[in-house]
Amino acid sequence: GWQALPADADTVVGIDVAQVMGSSFLSRAVSTVFATAPELEAPIAELLSRCQIQLGRDVRHLWIAFGDAPHELVVVANGELGEERWVSCLQARPESKIWRGQRTYRARLRRGSAEVWFTFGGPRTLILAPSESWLQNTRDPGASKLASDPTWRAVVGRVERNGALWAATRRGALLAQRISAL
Repeated sequence: GWQALPADADTVVGIDVAQVMGSSFLSRAVSTVFATAPELEAPIAELLSRCQIQLGRDVRHLWIAFGDAPHELVVVANGELGEERWVSCLQARPESKIWRGQRTYRARLRRGSAEVWFTFGGPRTLILAPSESWLQNTRDPGASKLASDPTWRAVVGRVERNGALWAATRRGALLAQRISAL
């Protein structure tokens, strides 16, 4: 969950998908993520459609970390997202490599589309990012994480994380801006 997100993040959002299903909030949250990396919207929508992944049914929780730059973004999704199902639904097998003992994938759904990097944090957890570096920072046990960063622990410690939505930031104005977009 949120504990594995990179400490480089400026804003973190947690969503209990089942609690927000059917609300306009969920579509606004997804739009906010794609506003950070707009070139990923079509490829990810196509990937979800092709893999027949449905929010609520297959995705139960989302944790999203935003950095300063447009491609500093990572999404951790928990639910029915097994590696075999995800990888096999792609028409052409994605490029994969082993990085520090962990298989990572790079997919480009069609010629000219943006790359999507992904890996698995366990049998039910998908980690997705527009950049390899943010994907690796999330998977690298040696990289600084929210859970091990004293500033982030204090910030997240003040947030009720059992609700439908929670958000935290190290910069209050940034959080207000991102939450108001939702």
